[in-house]
Amino acid sequence: MRRHFLLACALLASPCVHAENRVVELIRFDVDGDGKPDRIVLSDVSDADANDNDKKEGNYTRIDLFLSGSKHHAFSNPDRWIPFDKNAEDRSRVTGSARNLIKSGRLILVDTVEGDRLLLAIGYPYASDPRLLSVYRISKTGVKQVMNENADLLKIADIDHDGRTDIVGRQTSEGMGPNCSSYDPNLVYTLGDRFRINSRLTENYDRKADGFFAADNSKYFVLVRKDGKRTLLPNDQQGRCDHTR
Repeated sequence: MRRHFLLACALLASPCVHAENRVVELIRFDVDGDGKPDRIVLSDVSDADANDNDKKEGNYTRIDLFLSGSKHHAFSNPDRWIPFDKNAEDRSRVTGSARNLIKSGRLILVDTVEGDRLLLAIGYPYASDPRLLSVYRISKTGVKQVMNENADLLKIADIDHDGRTDIVGRQTSEGMGPNCSSYDPNLVYTLGDRFRINSRLTENYDRKADGFFAADNSKYFVLVRKDGKRTLLPNDQQGRCDHTR
């Protein structure tokens, strides 16, 4: 295990960190677009501390980014990031919205309309929460985390063509019976100093995608009819969940 990490360090020709970690993936690519090769090392805790499933799936707790000029950036997630392309649905979400510049199933690197790049990693979902979405902005001024929210990635695009990158994240709905669920709208985040929820774009996107929107989702639920049509109703009508079908 230690030998594998030292081998990666030799390939990087850069200072090493956490020599007891187990290397999961080594990526060579011009990450910041300056025409010079860079390295990304994804690693997990030592074999002694990792369970068999984490080792089998290739989950990881640390991202080490070595940019040309000996610039080193390290990010960690004790709860682990996981591969994003375990199934066809995940792959289509990424390739259908923005092209992944690197050949990796564990990281996503995309260009932005601002002229920078975003590096994305996806973590575990817990209970009724969607998966963790960690986003790092790579620009001429450095590398900065600009998002670390629970949201299933749906789209990366400049939705309203205003010259700013947007991310659409899906929330997880909880079942309330055979034909009802909680109301959890998709959220649109717009990039500024970091990604923040854009209320205007969120409403516009959800009205177009679902046909309805409510700012306070806690006061509503979704009724699904036999024909598949979804209707937004106030909570005082939840009795309809038992006899609509």
